[in-house]
Amino acid sequence: MDQPPLEEYSPTVSSITPHEIVRKAIEEDAIDLLLLGKQEYRYLPYWSSAYGDTDLPDLLEALHGEAKRKPELEVEESLTYAIQKILKTYEGLLPTAECIFYESYLRSESLSSFNLPLEEIAVMLRDQIEKYKISLFTDKSGRGVLWKDGLLGVLRQLNIVTQEFGGPSFFDVPLSVF
Repeated sequence: MDQPPLEEYSPTVSSITPHEIVRKAIEEDAIDLLLLGKQEYRYLPYWSSAYGDTDLPDLLEALHGEAKRKPELEVEESLTYAIQKILKTYEGLLPTAECIFYESYLRSESLSSFNLPLEEIAVMLRDQIEKYKISLFTDKSGRGVLWKDGLLGVLRQLNIVTQEFGGPSFFDVPLSVF
């Protein structure tokens, strides 16, 4: 029996490049929607190990490339604003943590970075994690399925790895809370 191509199995599988998606988000001033993985800004190649609807690390890498290639686009400022915007929402917590991780990685490797105000963003993220800790604990969506404490466990692990790259801590929910 002939099987249809993978694109027919999953509407989120992308046939365009992350650079094309990033350029569209920049042109449309929609970096916040890119970070949140909204439909028109999703990128999920069939080989991706991402657990959600979009491969944010690939998109951040493409965004970083655009920022380096075209400094006049002021991608750094747009990204900072987008993070501050999405951080006010539950769905923005994990993408914000991933941005902190990516920036910390770039800095640890002495690569050009987005020059994000990491400490400021980490404090805001820590406050939001505290606010949503019960929901995060029970949320088994995406990568949360791999952790007994759901997305809270994902954020805890991402915090540990971020600190290993010299980044700021954004997580301080004690395990004994649950």
